[in-house]
Amino acid sequence: MKVLLINPPTPQDEVWVREGRCQQFDIWGAPFPPLSLAYIKTQIRDIAETLLLDPAPARLSNDALFDQISAFAPDIMIMSTTTPTFNTDCQWFAEKIRGDFPDILIGATGIHVTALPKESLAHAKELDFLIKGEPEGAVRQIIQAFKNGRDLSGVQGIAYRDGDKIIDNELPPTVEDIDFFGFPDWNDINFKNYPLPVKNRPFSLISFSRGCPYPCSYCAAATYYGKKIRKRKVDSLIAEIEYNLDYGVKDFLFWTELISGDLEYLDEVLEAILEKNLHKQIRWVCNSRVDRLNEDIVRKMKKAGCWQIAFGLEFGTNKALKLAKKGAGASIEIGREAVEIVDRAGIAADGHFIIGYPGEDENDIEETIRYAASLPLTFAHFYMATPFPGSPLYQIHLEENGTDIIPRSWDNISQDRYVFSEHGLSEEQVQACISRAYRKFYLSPARMAKISKIACGPAQWGNLARLGGRFALDILKK
Repeated sequence: MKVLLINPPTPQDEVWVREGRCQQFDIWGAPFPPLSLAYIKTQIRDIAETLLLDPAPARLSNDALFDQISAFAPDIMIMSTTTPTFNTDCQWFAEKIRGDFPDILIGATGIHVTALPKESLAHAKELDFLIKGEPEGAVRQIIQAFKNGRDLSGVQGIAYRDGDKIIDNELPPTVEDIDFFGFPDWNDINFKNYPLPVKNRPFSLISFSRGCPYPCSYCAAATYYGKKIRKRKVDSLIAEIEYNLDYGVKDFLFWTELISGDLEYLDEVLEAILEKNLHKQIRWVCNSRVDRLNEDIVRKMKKAGCWQIAFGLEFGTNKALKLAKKGAGASIEIGREAVEIVDRAGIAADGHFIIGYPGEDENDIEETIRYAASLPLTFAHFYMATPFPGSPLYQIHLEENGTDIIPRSWDNISQDRYVFSEHGLSEEQVQACISRAYRKFYLSPARMAKISKIACGPAQWGNLARLGGRFALDILKK
C-alpha cells in the first residue's frame, strides 16, 4: 500500500504554515518543515510505502507536483489542512487527485478537521476520512484497517464517510508519553527549502512539549494538543537534536506553546544542552508566556544557544487582555518586564499582537500600537482578530452568523481577513491600524539598529537589506 503525505499546493503557489494552531500565510520567508506529517511517516513507514511532499517551500510547480504524484500512484492520501485553505485543499486539489486516481482514499489532518469533523466531511465530498487531534495515535490503525477490509468502526480518533452516513468515532485516551511516537522521519525533506530569514540557514522544528492549560479565547491550541502539558524525556529531546545534526541542521524552533510551562524541566534541558556542549553547535528560538520567565532562566537560555523568544503580548490594555481571557499573571506591566529581561540578556524578543478583538475600539487599538512601539522588541507581528475553529472566539462568530454560512466563509477565517465588522470596526479600519502599527514599529532608527544586530557577516547583511527593503516598500504602500 502506498501512502502520500502532503501539504497541498494552492492555485496561486502560496506558502502556508500548517502546523498545530499555526495556520497562516507565510509572509516572513520562514515556512515550517512539515513536523506532523513527518511524525505520521514514522508511525507507518514499516507497513506502507510512504512519500512526504511539501511542494510550496520546494518551489515545485503544480505540473511537476502532479507528475510526481502520478509516478508514485498512491492508494491513500493524507493532507494537512487549515481553515483558510480547507476549501481549496478539499475541492481544487483533492478533486484533481480523485480525477487521476478514482479509487484513492483521501484523508485530512489538522486543527480545523479536529474542531469540525462532521462539518468538514459534510462540506467536502472528496474526503473519505479525517484524523482528529494528534494524528500519530490513529494513523497506524487507519492504514491497517484499510489493508484489512476498510472497517474503520474500531479506530478511535477519526471521523469517516460510510455511504451516506458520517461516522464520528470517539477520541482515544491522550498519549502521555509523547516520546512513544519516536522522531519525525525527514528522509523526504530537503531542509534547504526551510531557511531562516536573514541568516539563510536551514532550520527544523523539534517537539519540546505538548498542551497548554491557559484559557485564551482566541487560541485553538488545546483543541489539538489538549490542556495538560506533556513533556519529552530530556535524553530523548537531546538525542533528537543530535539526530537533526546528522541532517546538517543546526538551527531549531523548539515547538511548544510555552517553553516556560515548567521551569524546572526547562532548566534540566538547558543543563543537558550545556553538558553535551551542544550550545557550541546549535542556535534555537522558542515561544513563551510573559508571566513564566525570570532573569536567571533567561540568562541560562542565552548561554544554551537561544537567540530569540516570541511572546504572545496580544494587546496594549489590560481591558483587552481580560476580554480575551489571557489568564494567570499576564498584564501589560508583566509583559513589559518580560521583554526587558529578555532584551537585557541579549536575546531578541519577538512580540505578537491582535488588532480588532470584539469589544475593542480604536482607542484600545492605538494603545496597543503605542505599547508595541515602546517595548524593546526586535520584531513585532500584528494580526487581525481571527475566530479559528476550536477556539472560544469561533463560537462567538458562529452564534453571530449562523451555522448555514460558516462553511462558505472558512476562506475568510484568516489572519489577513476581518470578520467582526458587526462590532463597530470595518476591515478597512482594522487593516489601516495594522499598517500604521507596522510603520510606527519598524520605521524607527532604534528598531533598525536592534534588528541589524541579528545579521553577522556580509552575506547576512545583504539578506537583511533585501528583506528589509521589500518589507519597507510593502508597508509604505499600505
